[in-house]
Amino acid sequence: MHTPSTFPSPDQDAFIQTQILDLQWETALLPGSFFLGNLPALQNSDFLHPNESARYHTYPDGPRKKSFLAGRYAAKSALALLNDGMSWPDIEIASGVLNQPVVHGAPQQVSIAHCGDWAAALAFPEEHPLGIDIEQVGARLSHLKKLFLTPAEMTLATKIEAPEEQALTMFWTLKEALSKVLKTGLTIPLEQLEVSAIQQISTGWEGQFRHFSSFKGLCFEVPHSDIMGALVLPRNTEIQGFFT
Repeated sequence: MHTPSTFPSPDQDAFIQTQILDLQWETALLPGSFFLGNLPALQNSDFLHPNESARYHTYPDGPRKKSFLAGRYAAKSALALLNDGMSWPDIEIASGVLNQPVVHGAPQQVSIAHCGDWAAALAFPEEHPLGIDIEQVGARLSHLKKLFLTPAEMTLATKIEAPEEQALTMFWTLKEALSKVLKTGLTIPLEQLEVSAIQQISTGWEGQFRHFSSFKGLCFEVPHSDIMGALVLPRNTEIQGFFT
């Protein structure tokens, strides 16, 4: 774990994990970074860019306002790992036309995810897209599985050697992380994000996609929690530093 001293402290009781990622693509070694945090008491918004702060204060108190702040904190934490001496308020993470994050003021882009008090983010070079999602393992997805799984995925889910709630969480996070790589979010039909295979590997699980075979997904469990997540990256990329 790497925790730069430049991080504004969210709360002394917060759980934070950060990692520098080495992205090996063909002969190139590209830098990336990862942030994961449980931030129940995050309230200080001084690290926001003026445009972010203006947007933040339009939200009423509640989950949306809280997730916006946590997501920006996670994303800027990931960016700070790759940019020594970064001034957090000078970095703006705006929203694109499909609500995808767009970084102004730093040479990388980011992918952001949040779930309850948890937030996660990746920072990566523009030429090497990544996507991340996190989700709480629980009964909610079991009730919704017919809405987001194709018939082929329903069959595949029964063959995965994991509890149903965990398997369904892998499918959901893989799909949503892929949609973030594509910069569409969940504006496209979920069947276009179909998962064609999930197999267990040494660091968790690896997923493949039926219609986007140039990408793969890495599923992970957050230790001592009920949170699972997925990172999606180009299929030919080998990644070092991610839950290894």
